[in-house]
Amino acid sequence: MINYRNITLILLVLITSLVGCKNKPEEKLNSEISAENKLNSEVTLETPKTIEKSLQETAEAIYNPDSTYTLVFNKKANWKFVVSNSDENINWEQLKPIELSNDSTYTTNQKFKERMFFGIVNDLGDTLVISNRQIPLLGLSNFRDIGGLQTTDGKTVKWGKIYRSDKLSELSNNDVQLLKTMNIKTVIDFRTASEVTKEPDVIANDSYFDYKNYPTGPDMKDKNKYLEMLREFESPEDSADLLKEITGQFPIEWKDTYIKLFENLVQTNQPLLFHCTAGKDRTGLASALILYVLGVDKNTIIDEYLLSNFYRQEDNNKWISQIAQYDIDPEIIRPFMDVRKSYLLNAFNTIEKEYGSMDNYVKNVLNLSEKDINTLRNKYLY
Repeated sequence: MINYRNITLILLVLITSLVGCKNKPEEKLNSEISAENKLNSEVTLETPKTIEKSLQETAEAIYNPDSTYTLVFNKKANWKFVVSNSDENINWEQLKPIELSNDSTYTTNQKFKERMFFGIVNDLGDTLVISNRQIPLLGLSNFRDIGGLQTTDGKTVKWGKIYRSDKLSELSNNDVQLLKTMNIKTVIDFRTASEVTKEPDVIANDSYFDYKNYPTGPDMKDKNKYLEMLREFESPEDSADLLKEITGQFPIEWKDTYIKLFENLVQTNQPLLFHCTAGKDRTGLASALILYVLGVDKNTIIDEYLLSNFYRQEDNNKWISQIAQYDIDPEIIRPFMDVRKSYLLNAFNTIEKEYGSMDNYVKNVLNLSEKDINTLRNKYLY
């Protein structure tokens, strides 16, 4: 009997392995897919719509190419700020007033060679710590910090402690050095054996890092075989429905991966990074589970999950234009490249159906005791 669930997951791994490369998509495709699968004619696509940021925050920090920071304020107020290289050593007595441009932004005069954190307050009573969510690495587009999110009891996920990303096979030497200056020690790779063999993490053999590979998903050998299957999909809705189903199976069929992830989070006292290929599916669920355990509400968890669409839109559009040359409707491919609210909600719904509640899953499947949960919250929340 054909296991359609595994085939769907294999197709997902195929697409993300093809789109996970940030640079030179046409070279990547030509090396991965046999020549007979490619059409001779070029394909013209409509201009894609710009994807807006899903996560709306009171204020955010953006690290600019010229090494300055721009602070964006989404709440009108009189703001003051202080800058520090540590989120836990901010001198709140050194707050200075901010003169905003266009009533919402402030760009620093000073340039910074390291990641900075900003303590900000306003006359409405808000006190926040912010930093750049996306980490600017040369070879990645979806490397980000999951800190700065509010919990339902008024606490905040700490910045600089838990990171998520796409694959680390294209890191530059400067990128690796940046990871070290950010004190990232544990690196957890969710990719399968064939994915890791094809594109190993640059840091895998660096003794500084504690690299761990927890293969998640069926392994894949013949990409051309599964590429042919993509041509059998009849509509984008079919693709989306299958992705919704398979995302719902991640926490069930691949629960061992997430059990090990939480074991590491409980045990380590240093910043941790987890990733897959595109940093959106296996990694996206991991982030959602972590945020749930820390007490973040589901709407915020979903918004954080959907940020992959924002950060990956340029890369995804490049790949859509290339893969369309292989006689595959690009709109059928797009659901494999996106993350969607319905995907994550189905994962939550599947957990609740199988185990009665998210809390039961946390306790009985992830094996997190009340002591473990308190340890995680004390460690990763302000």
